[in-house]
Amino acid sequence: MPANTPRRIFIRTLRWFVSLSVSLSSVLQFLFRACRRILWAAAVLLPAHSGLVVRAETPAPRPALLVAYFGQWSLENDPPFYLKQLVTNGSAARLDQLNYSQASVKGGQCSIADPKADLNQAYGRENSVSGKPDRPDSPFRGYFHQLKELKQRYPHLKVVISLGMPDRKTGEPLLLPA
Repeated sequence: MPANTPRRIFIRTLRWFVSLSVSLSSVLQFLFRACRRILWAAAVLLPAHSGLVVRAETPAPRPALLVAYFGQWSLENDPPFYLKQLVTNGSAARLDQLNYSQASVKGGQCSIADPKADLNQAYGRENSVSGKPDRPDSPFRGYFHQLKELKQRYPHLKVVISLGMPDRKTGEPLLLPA
């Protein structure tokens, strides 16, 4: 008598279903479900009987990020708040990310929301992150220049510029209804 190999068992099962006048699709569905149950049982029972221990991997906890929010309107505060103050009080060294607010969207493109604060404001030695005054003839001044200096001083610091809010001076909305 030949051994019961999986192939012989499959052929015998298939002949039995055919003798019962069962459709081929019903046979295949039955076999698919049977195979799925066998595989599930093997996955559950074999590790327990083979001495293997299956543990779910828990991801390592992510370190907390220290994030600061810096609004361009800080220049209009009384007294103004400068990025250099983050350096002098030690906050910049501890920060992971600085969210600078804000840029604008005009005509479907990113744009500067406040040119005076972002590019035109000249910084003196006492207010500059680097401690050097801005050149009056330089086209790159303002908070964007100060953010560049801050990033050069603290390379690990991630600077993100927020897009949003309507232009405070014109009240123009960023997203117009269709």
